[in-house]
Amino acid sequence: MHSASEDLVTFKCACGVLPRPLFDTQIAAALAGVGGGMGYQKLVQEVTGTLLTKGETRSDWMRRPLSPSQLEYAADDVRYLFAIHDELTRRLTEQDRLGWLAEDAERLLATMT
Repeated sequence: MHSASEDLVTFKCACGVLPRPLFDTQIAAALAGVGGGMGYQKLVQEVTGTLLTKGETRSDWMRRPLSPSQLEYAADDVRYLFAIHDELTRRLTEQDRLGWLAEDAERLLATMT
């Protein structure tokens, strides 16, 4: 997840539980020295070199069916997560900071209970 706090509220309401372990790519990027508070689009570009279009950010996501551009936008929101996870995990491991991420994630999850 990227900047997981809002998604965690929805996750808790819909599922009754919180995901563990949590890997928040925004927190991981900050701890790895990539950039604090970096948005997902910039992080994808920084790590993968891919420039995402974010034109559907403010579109009506409640309207069905979703448009082809909304579906593509949604796919892009998850398409790069594994590559980002792997790269940030590598950097955090090299910096001996992976434990810091686990601690920060648990602190975030504790605020959701």
